[in-house]
Order: sequence, then structure tokens, then C-alpha cells
Amino acid sequence: MLDHDFHVTRIELRQLFQKYMDERCWKRKDFAQATGIEAVTISNILNNKQSIMLHQLDAIARAFQLPPGYFYPYFFAECCSDEGRIRPSKLGEFVSTCILMNRMDLADQGLAFLIEDKNKNRTFDTMLAIGEKLFHANKGEYALPFFDMIVQEEDRRTERLAIAYFRKFLIVRERDLYGAGYEALYRLTEYLTYLPEQYTSKDQKGIEITCNLKLEAYFRMLTFYNVVEDWAKLAKYAKELHELARLRNDSRYQAESLLYQSSAYIGKGEFEKALEVTKQYAPFGEYYSRLSAMNQALILTEMGQIEEIDQVLQQIESKEELWVYLPAALEAYMKKNRQDQVAELLTRYQTEVDELSRRKDWLSVKRFLRLLTVRAEYYFQMGEIDIGLSDIIEALEKACTFKNVQRIKQCAYLFYTHSQHAGVELKERFRDLMMSAITPEIFESST
Repeated sequence: MLDHDFHVTRIELRQLFQKYMDERCWKRKDFAQATGIEAVTISNILNNKQSIMLHQLDAIARAFQLPPGYFYPYFFAECCSDEGRIRPSKLGEFVSTCILMNRMDLADQGLAFLIEDKNKNRTFDTMLAIGEKLFHANKGEYALPFFDMIVQEEDRRTERLAIAYFRKFLIVRERDLYGAGYEALYRLTEYLTYLPEQYTSKDQKGIEITCNLKLEAYFRMLTFYNVVEDWAKLAKYAKELHELARLRNDSRYQAESLLYQSSAYIGKGEFEKALEVTKQYAPFGEYYSRLSAMNQALILTEMGQIEEIDQVLQQIESKEELWVYLPAALEAYMKKNRQDQVAELLTRYQTEVDELSRRKDWLSVKRFLRLLTVRAEYYFQMGEIDIGLSDIIEALEKACTFKNVQRIKQCAYLFYTHSQHAGVELKERFRDLMMSAITPEIFESST
């Protein structure tokens, strides 16, 4: 309950509206026309017979040509019932809007009122709604504390808690893929069965978003395991997603699950199985048909078949396709000692490679890591040792970020092989990277 007379605040706000109307010589019908609010509603608001909704308050500020949020300090009183009790859902919407507008002073006041609510179930619902709105507004750093509150204080296994774990995973994996990301994923796997299959939330504009959150969670898990190259987990959950999607006749997730099963087989070097699975998602529409054809070509290249590389490159239609295929093509050429083709591709696609190097998303970093490693091998073979050492240190840095043991070992071997050419500074950087990133736990996790 508000600790001041909310009736007085409501009257003060309406008197303020009247003041601005008088300055403009507006009658109520003029006010209604300027705001786009029905005349009957305007009359009820001004007579204090009806509380104001947040979108109405925004419309009133615009009509008076005042800054956004100008009347917000008065809005707490509009979030009360006639008995002065807070309406949590209305106040929750206000809090999330204040956060998005960087009005943290008002957001903090609103949160203080919400936390006073002795009905914890209602409080958790409100916190989830606030977190969802901020999450859909791409404000994960602001949404996380609301999901964390549910995670820390919810004492039952509920759908709400499962959703909070899922959102937390999506947020923290962006900032700390291997540490906090893995921890959040571990907790999420315990709550997969509690996630709703018909879930509706609202975005920052109040538009409803409906999806199968359980299938979406499985899909997001696959993208994570693919990036960190945990092929066993990727295969396991891809198969689970495929069965769930098949039972629900969801073609998109059926295709995606098959795509990631194929990726797992490629990662494990089981190329024949990868080819078989890759063909299975071709019937799921034009997009997946093309993807299937390109990935079949990729698998054949991974198997060392270099005859069709030029033809495949000519068929590539996007940078994304190029960034997937080019590292495999370079590796295939290197294994066949075709350094001339490697040189030609590196020259031809230098602009695209440079762009890939600047991208910060985890999947792009993973792709560039592979390209860096093969490019370093090329430079070593061509006698350009300094450039190769520079590439391999950068690759090692990225491999350590992923805690990718196989890539770390590969980079370490290449550096040791050519370490006699490295200067003191480069050797110190190599040592620091190895000492900070490699732990017994990481090696245990790779076995």
C-alpha cells in the first residue's frame, strides 16, 4: 500500500491536466481529439472516476508537447485500487517502462512497492512479466535481476521457475559462454519438462508473442553445444528435439534438429552418418533444401574431396555460407598440399575474412578460430613464420575463450613447433594464455 494519500496525488495530476488545457483554451472534446482518447474516457479521467493507463498518460504528454515520462512521478497513484492497494500488473508494466526510459529513480520506487506485497506468487508473476518485457526489448542486463529473483526465491518446481532459468541461460551465455553459460545450462536441463508448449508473453510495445517455449529451449541448447563443440551432448539433445517436434508435427524444429544431428556427426568425424542425416531435412521447404545441398557439399569437402570446391564456391549466395564453407575448403586444400589454391582463396576472400574477424558473436568467433588455425599452418609452410605465429596466438586466445581443448592442443603444438622464432613478448603471451585457461577440470570435461 502506498505510504501517502494517493487520492491527493490523483487530484493534483488532474488539476495539472486542466491547467495545461486552460493554457491552450481547450475544452474536453479538444483534449480528447488531441490525445486520441475517447471523450467519455477523458471525462471519467478528469472527474477522477477512472484511473489512467500508462499508454493514456503517454498520449496526454504528447498532446501537451511535453517530454516523454513528464507525468510519470504521479503515476504510482494510478496503480492503486480505490482502497489504496497496489495493482501489481499495472505497476509492473510501469516499472519496466521506466527502466527502458532510464528513469531508474521511479523504477526503484515501484520495485519497493512491489516487494512489499505479501503475496509471493503474485510478486513472482509480476517479476516475470517485467523480465520478459525487458528481455524482448534486448535489455538482458536489466532483465536478469528479475529472473534471478525468481530463481533464488521460488521454492517449488514451477513453469515460472523453468522460464526464469531459460531466460537466464540466454542472457548469461552471451557474457560468459563457458563459465556462467554452462552453469545456467546445467540448471535449465533440470527444468526442461516444466517449460510450457503454449507460452504467451508481451514485448516492449505490449504486443503478444506466442511460442512453444520447450522446443525453443531445446533449439537454443543445440546452438550452445554446437558453438562449444560438445558433440555428444549436441547429438543427444538434437535427437530428443527431433522426437518432440515430430510428435507435434513441427516441421521447423524437425529440420533444425536434423541439421544439428548432422553437425554432431561432422564434429565426431562420422561423415557417412552426417551425409545420411543431412539429406533428411531437404524435404522441409526451399530454405532447408538449399541448406541440405550446401551441407552435403561441405561434408564431402570435410572428407577431403577437393574436386568440387570451386563449383561450390560459385554457388554460395551469402557471407554466412562462405564463412561456414571457406575454412573447410582451406583445410582440404592444405591436406592435399595445394598451397597455391589456399593462397588464391585467401586473396580472393580477404575482405570477407576481415569482416568475419571483426564479428563478436560466438558462432562467428568459432568460425574465425578454425580459419585462423588453418591460415597459420599455411603461413608456417610458406616460411612466413612471424605471420603464422601471430595467427596462432590469436587462435589460441579464442580457443581458450571456448575452453576448446582440441583446438588449444592444436595451437599449442603449432606454437611449440615454431617457438624458436618467437620473440620474448610472444612467448610470454603464450605462457600466460596457457596458464590462465588450462585447468585439470577442462581436460577432464573433454574425456
